[in-house]
Amino acid sequence: MCSNATVSQNTRGWVSGAWYVVAVVMFLTATMYAVVAESTGSDLTDATDDVPLLILGIVGVVSVVGWWRDRAKRAAADEEAQRKRDRLESELQERESDIRETREQLEFVWERENEHQKARE
Repeated sequence: MCSNATVSQNTRGWVSGAWYVVAVVMFLTATMYAVVAESTGSDLTDATDDVPLLILGIVGVVSVVGWWRDRAKRAAADEEAQRKRDRLESELQERESDIRETREQLEFVWERENEHQKARE
């Protein structure tokens, strides 16, 4: 869906950076409210001036929660990738060892075959 690293589509079709999008929308809403309240001549000393502050507080909480969740997901993905790398490296070492053993056995068989052919001649 998106090429940005912080916003990408997951397997369920949800955007993984949706927390950040929500935080940005809420921040813009709070900013627009403050601008509209100021331009309409509202008295900013009454209780309605607390609404933008509450919205900004919510934006902060949403941003931190989103950051924490994405960080936890990345950490889990990194751990899984490291386990997979370790497993594949172990398999590679086992296969290389098997190839060396097979090569040694094959060389031994070739040497014996050559000895038998020389003995026949």
